[in-house]
Amino acid sequence: MQRKDMNANKALTGISLFIVLAIIYVSGNSVTGNESIVEESGSFTAFFCPEHNCTHEFIKAINGARSVKCAFYGVNIEPLTKSLKDANASIIIHSANHYGFGMQVQSPGLMHHKFCVINQTIVITGSYNPTTSEASNKNNILIIESSTIAKNYEMEFDALMEGKEKKSTKNTKVSLSGQLVKNYFCPQDHCQEKIMRELEAAEESIYFMTFTFTDKEIAGILASKHQAGLHVKGVIENFQRKDVWVKPLLDEAGISTKVISEKSLQHNKIFIIDNTTIITGSYNPTRAAYTINDENILIITSQGLAKEYADYFYKIYHSTT
Repeated sequence: MQRKDMNANKALTGISLFIVLAIIYVSGNSVTGNESIVEESGSFTAFFCPEHNCTHEFIKAINGARSVKCAFYGVNIEPLTKSLKDANASIIIHSANHYGFGMQVQSPGLMHHKFCVINQTIVITGSYNPTTSEASNKNNILIIESSTIAKNYEMEFDALMEGKEKKSTKNTKVSLSGQLVKNYFCPQDHCQEKIMRELEAAEESIYFMTFTFTDKEIAGILASKHQAGLHVKGVIENFQRKDVWVKPLLDEAGISTKVISEKSLQHNKIFIIDNTTIITGSYNPTRAAYTINDENILIITSQGLAKEYADYFYKIYHSTT
């Protein structure tokens, strides 16, 4: 019995040592998406609709492409759908907006993406739905040349196309020719948390342009930053539920928030932080956006790009009474 007990103790000791060493190894060698930064050469180019013809930018990038994968909340502009068909593109469409073109996708919330991955190296994304009803709305798109970011979007597309469980994005941070790009997908990457973290880090200013804005936690950060002396101001679309929007909270905090009440909607989803960082994508600051919708966001630190977005913001802000 004593020999058996000794052998059992040795076995347990060996197992315990193996577990400890495994934990040490994993802790020292595992790299999560939040810890690693991929170094890569590349670029990004912003376009603001309808001043720029955003549909035309999609068509230019798609024509002649050997590989195209697109996820659209809606698409029905004929020149673009023709280019997609000619490119033999793989297309997924939110089920409620599916009219026989592409493959319809059902989600617990909205399949709210508006992106294409081209030749596995280029991504077009932003707030713009290429539909006839949105042609005159205020939107922005980004064209990004990055194989890493393209891979992120392709993995999101494939998961939706194949009905697979979506996993957290592996390479969420890319140094793109020296400029930091963070890329997340909702709900798996906890987009609200990522946006709140960036807003909390603001030191000088926050400007925002939103379509639907009902997230009181994000609004609370804007209020506290304004009360701390930062320059906080925004543009918000009037076309939303007034019983849940955050404008009363922003007004109470003293934040200057212009409301657009025009036929052409303010459909951007933008934050500009300290004139150095922008947040954009398909994400409206709402509970559905971070809990059940399929969404994507980009957080880019680039003074040049931030200036373009700030100039665009001020143009709309000062033209709104």
